[in-house]
Amino acid sequence: MLTSLEITLMPPADNKFSFHLGSLLHGFLIENIDSEYAGYLHNNQLKPFSQFLYFDKKNKKYIWKINVLNKEAKEQLLIPLISNINDSIKLKNKSMEISVENKTLSSSISYKKMSEDYYLNLESKKRNRITFLTPVSFKSGGDYTIFFEVHNLYSNLLKKWNSFATGISLEDDEVKDHLIKYTKVIGYNLKSTKFGMEGVRINSFLGEVCLIVNGPDSLVRIANLLFKFGEYSGLGVKTALGMGGMVNE
Repeated sequence: MLTSLEITLMPPADNKFSFHLGSLLHGFLIENIDSEYAGYLHNNQLKPFSQFLYFDKKNKKYIWKINVLNKEAKEQLLIPLISNINDSIKLKNKSMEISVENKTLSSSISYKKMSEDYYLNLESKKRNRITFLTPVSFKSGGDYTIFFEVHNLYSNLLKKWNSFATGISLEDDEVKDHLIKYTKVIGYNLKSTKFGMEGVRINSFLGEVCLIVNGPDSLVRIANLLFKFGEYSGLGVKTALGMGGMVNE
């Protein structure tokens, strides 16, 4: 089960507001959930949620988006958060109070329904434009990457899908190999950046990339399914701390 909560925020006039606040919003989130579940999250490397702060250019609003990847995370994270947030959010480490304009909880979608919607869709698009709303990075050879690579895209999304999509496995090396083989970058507007958290600045990239997926129709549908899933799971490292927010257009 996948669910999203979008919280529209109004930044204080005298404070700098950007995606870097994602790590502090993570702290606020953890403070407002059951301590036992918080401990469970701390001890698990692969988190059942992602969250990030981004600026919605169309509506000129700052949005804090929290996505959960299973039913337990919805009950333990989103429901308490909705109850505990009223008119404002206080970030203790920043001495900042942020006004809350509204909260929107999406309808949950099962992995089965998402799979049916995308894998059975005869009009799956071969051309995709993926926008990275917050910095993205992958860990490679002990370092954080500053370049986009198709291999990292699919490896990361498949790992997360197979970890949370119970009963609908894409755990097949041939699937990944074929996706990588038949996906080409046909355009990009990316820049290197750094994501700040807990006194550390992580090398990363930001912007958009245009991809074309060729090969059999079934492969195109799997790619579309993974790109949609990525809007919930986030892409790359530190997606629970504000990195890796993406949308496929």
